[in-house]
Amino acid sequence: MMKRFKILKWDTNLFGYNVAQMNADNNFALEPEALRRSLIKDSIKLLYIFIELPNNLVQNNIEAAGAFKVDEKVLYHKTVKNNTVDDITPDIEPYNSCYVNDNLLSLTFQSGIYSRFYTDKNFKNNEFARLYTIWIERSVKKEIADEVLVYAVSGREYGMITLKVDKNIGIIGLFAVDGQMRGRSIGKKLIVAAEKYFSDRGIKEIEVTTQNANITACKFYESREFKVKNIKNVYHFWL
Repeated sequence: MMKRFKILKWDTNLFGYNVAQMNADNNFALEPEALRRSLIKDSIKLLYIFIELPNNLVQNNIEAAGAFKVDEKVLYHKTVKNNTVDDITPDIEPYNSCYVNDNLLSLTFQSGIYSRFYTDKNFKNNEFARLYTIWIERSVKKEIADEVLVYAVSGREYGMITLKVDKNIGIIGLFAVDGQMRGRSIGKKLIVAAEKYFSDRGIKEIEVTTQNANITACKFYESREFKVKNIKNVYHFWL
């Protein structure tokens, strides 16, 4: 069997064990034992398998091999016009520190409660917290984000959103509102600020990824006229 997976150096270094990724297309024919032998040979502990929907045959084969679905990644897309961007509230401001305070870290963890790194209980070594801590730390340092906007009242952050421009597309990364403050339109204010941020820079196309299991988030994006661009099933195969 030809090796069809790629070892992920960043995940491997962070988690402390070998992690690999494989994309399964419509022509993918899984050979469970050959795949397992190949993974064992390279000392792979965890394999991510990404599958475009719909693909029931491939999914059934992968599940029969011992992999299990951990996520349905939904990519939303929106085209923004200048005259459709509302004014932003003065409670929205850039996060102007390279230090991640406790409020921002709490929001970061809340943003990931539907993440496969949180829901897959095979992660035993605090992988979720380490991953998301690095994510927000690198975001505020402007290494993997261009801007971090927060909703703050009296110096306390109750919402946040990270923004990045990549190939003329505005990417929304981490996005969260504190659980005790939901229902007060903070999420709407943050998304309006994000749309204006991109629009002011000539960026008309915006994308954001969430989990299909996060029904509240999906309904929220759809209420803001985001459309589903694609859905991918994600499987974890542990050895």
